[in-house]
Amino acid sequence: MTAYILNIMRSRNLADNKTFNGVLLTVLFTVFLSTYVDAVISPQFGWWHYYAWRMAEGDVLYKDVYLFMPPYFVFITRALYTFFGNHLILYTLLVGYPVRVGCLLMLYTMLCRLSKPMYACLAVFFGACLSATYQMDMLYDFNPLTMFPCLLAMYFFVKFYERLKAGRTAYVYSFFIGLLLSLVFCLKQTFGLTLSFTVVVMAAIIYFREYEGRRSDFRRYILFSVAGAIVAMIPLIVYLTYYDCWHEFFDCIFSVGAAKGGMDKILMRVVHVFKDMRIWSYIIVLLAVYALLRVYYHHHERRHTEMGMMLSNLVVVSMFAALLADLVHHAGQPLQIHSDITSNELITKWRTRVYMLLIDGSFLLWLYKAGRYFTKREGVSSVLLFTTLVVAHFFTGVLSTDGLEELYLVMYTPWLLTMAFDAKCPYHKLKNGVLLLIVGFFSLTCVSMKIQVPYSWQGWTEASIGHNNIRSSIDGLEGISLPDSVERPFSTIVRLIEENTTEDDRVFQFANIPLFNLLTHRQIPGYVPITWFDVCSDSLAIQVANHLRKDPPKMLVWHNMKRSEWAYVERVFRGGNPSGQRALQAFFERDVPMLYQPLYRIDNGRDGTIELWLRKGK
Repeated sequence: MTAYILNIMRSRNLADNKTFNGVLLTVLFTVFLSTYVDAVISPQFGWWHYYAWRMAEGDVLYKDVYLFMPPYFVFITRALYTFFGNHLILYTLLVGYPVRVGCLLMLYTMLCRLSKPMYACLAVFFGACLSATYQMDMLYDFNPLTMFPCLLAMYFFVKFYERLKAGRTAYVYSFFIGLLLSLVFCLKQTFGLTLSFTVVVMAAIIYFREYEGRRSDFRRYILFSVAGAIVAMIPLIVYLTYYDCWHEFFDCIFSVGAAKGGMDKILMRVVHVFKDMRIWSYIIVLLAVYALLRVYYHHHERRHTEMGMMLSNLVVVSMFAALLADLVHHAGQPLQIHSDITSNELITKWRTRVYMLLIDGSFLLWLYKAGRYFTKREGVSSVLLFTTLVVAHFFTGVLSTDGLEELYLVMYTPWLLTMAFDAKCPYHKLKNGVLLLIVGFFSLTCVSMKIQVPYSWQGWTEASIGHNNIRSSIDGLEGISLPDSVERPFSTIVRLIEENTTEDDRVFQFANIPLFNLLTHRQIPGYVPITWFDVCSDSLAIQVANHLRKDPPKMLVWHNMKRSEWAYVERVFRGGNPSGQRALQAFFERDVPMLYQPLYRIDNGRDGTIELWLRKGK
């Protein structure tokens, strides 16, 4: 092993060494994660573990407890719960970390088909950094775990077409493609539908374009894919049949559409994304610059001088020297970097616009590449299929929310950046030097952003990571690094619940913070444990409010949102109309002051307070 590493290091061109750059990518990402990953714990972190705990206690999904999505991620969490229990840091380090690294390495492997391994490595690392700045990003969550089989399926698609091009059969790849796409659907229905439909249709079109004389083989490949899809669904079929909850399963799955405003409104989000004319004006400017550079290149490609190359190399070396000096100067001061950057309102204002520009630019580039492939037979079918995955992710993010899901940037930015690195132009080294400077600067920015805000979502914003962080003493949160301003209220809430209730008592939470129920093993009363707006329909929320009035639980953990936050979430998820969750808020405002006494309240650092209420006379 040592000799192998030494041989790699002696290589004259490490930029072309795929193994070296794959290891480098893993090391860079690990160092990046080490700055913040052990400090990400939020009240929402207990969603999937709560379901796993209830399954361990004998509850049946869909029948005894409402679940808004297919069950495979809960199945996985339930299996891990057998070994890890409530030790939440283990889910992050032993499962979330290798899954995320696996995603990056698969993406890196595919991008190596487009460019040098060094460029693919840096592009994927940059995309990973940008993806992590998504404020809801957690390593152990269904989004990265869903992305893993998605990327693996795309890798198998690429291998499938490479085998066909070599004149070989690919039945095994076909089987596993069907299996993996089926797994994606069983993890998240909207993701599985948009991804599978987009990619399968494009795969079929490419097949008939490249191999129109082999239709009988195509039917066999379809059969193998269907067989793989059926095999992947066997655990779901067995579970729903054994517990006789098919009807409840479909009721829960389709209720998500109602929670997000109906399928017609969900589909219309695709149109809404393109309504910002400023994005289109930016794209037009970029296209114009690209056209001018192409003209310049064709007229001047033979006019490179030795002096010009020396000048470009000097500029590149100067940029690297400046970046190194910046790294040394700011070593150990990430918070200062972040405060300097985010205090600039211009950067904060333009951040999302730049992200949207990247995504819309990817979509236009895909249209261009697809057009060249089908009209002039230019391009590689496997690469086109990979870029189709990028577009499928685009539509998945749009269907999931009205806003930009920055999590999916890991799919867009590396692809665009790799093509930018590999693009031929005058002063090629200068251009790549500028790109490397951008990657270095914004990767540092991403680090400082995660240190300043490790996690933020409706209901909670994580406190900045500082030198005063301590390892949590709360049972279940061991190993988590928290500032005293978070550790103290978390400990207080857990203590008050344990002192004032027994494990047979019910503790209701509104609307997305079941972590304290998990840590204290206190069950949430009723059928619906999570009443958040995009996963709980109006009718279900009203049913929960009626249940609370008829049988008030022993204690409440309540996210008391500001009026502005109510307006925001109802604008996003109900088109501005009042939600059924208003019935829950009415219960809190009218009934709770008469039936309950306040025990504790903390500011959640974002949009209101988290409050603890104890039933009077109990």
